[in-house]
Amino acid sequence: MSTQTTPSNGDASARTITVVNIMAVSYTGSTWLNLMLGAHPDHFSCGEIDSLRKQRQPTCTLHGPECPVWSRIKVGSDENLFMQIARVTGKRVLIVNNSRHFRADLRHPRIRRCNVLILRDGRGFVASAMNKRPGQSIRQYTQVWRRQTRNRYFRMLLDRECRRHVLHYEDLRDDPEKHLRELCTSFDLSFHPNMLRFSNAQPHFIGGSGGPIYVLARTHGLSTLYYVKDGETEPTPGSIDQTTSSVYARYKDNHGEVIHEELWLKMLTDEHLHQFRRAGGWLNWLLGYPPTMERDTRPRSRRSLRGKAVNFSEH
Repeated sequence: MSTQTTPSNGDASARTITVVNIMAVSYTGSTWLNLMLGAHPDHFSCGEIDSLRKQRQPTCTLHGPECPVWSRIKVGSDENLFMQIARVTGKRVLIVNNSRHFRADLRHPRIRRCNVLILRDGRGFVASAMNKRPGQSIRQYTQVWRRQTRNRYFRMLLDRECRRHVLHYEDLRDDPEKHLRELCTSFDLSFHPNMLRFSNAQPHFIGGSGGPIYVLARTHGLSTLYYVKDGETEPTPGSIDQTTSSVYARYKDNHGEVIHEELWLKMLTDEHLHQFRRAGGWLNWLLGYPPTMERDTRPRSRRSLRGKAVNFSEH
């Protein structure tokens, strides 16, 4: 087991910490993965930490301004942000989502950087986007997925001093223990059985996808969620009962965990799939997914992102 996950009896300000940055396209399970990793007793799920640049004070989605953790974090202080979070939480491993605005803090000499790139079948992204943000064409949704995938892949490559791991959402969905163990091995972290129940994570999360956050709140007996909308600095509280919908219900089985569904199998017609193929089918194939018109959810190949860089030039 790595020293990064072993509690330290020395000076907390002098210890080395690990920051795992989950780099993922929207609707790709980044909140779910963050919470699973954060369920380890020595880890802490920070969430979408870049949103701190827009807020005067960090706002926990589950506790709001009175959060016992985030209310103690001072953004803009002389202390390194990540070292400050580690000091306040007492954790040696911090999990963040899509962080790119705190690069200077991440290059602290006592921070070990690890990047995870989550890939998902583009058809799954398109169906989720249609379901949650209707009103655009299949081509527009596909262009967003294509752009976000390229951007995150190149950001991972450009950080030459970090450790890297590529993960397919569908693999994690089908066998979470196997792929969590592989991820932990890549980063010299220890696996813990708590990771298989993301509701074991501590409820101090910034931002996040509604479904997993809803389950986490219910598990910990919370009745209100706090979200900061675009252009706002103050959180907007809302009753969990008011947010209940079929979207959140998909995240609840008999044990309060995730029920995984591939919406695109039901939502996307053959015409939708033809449009997706024209706009981004080449990239889906390059990422190892079946030909666009096949209704198969299993990635078939890892060669494209396991070795040398992928050519993301548009075909």
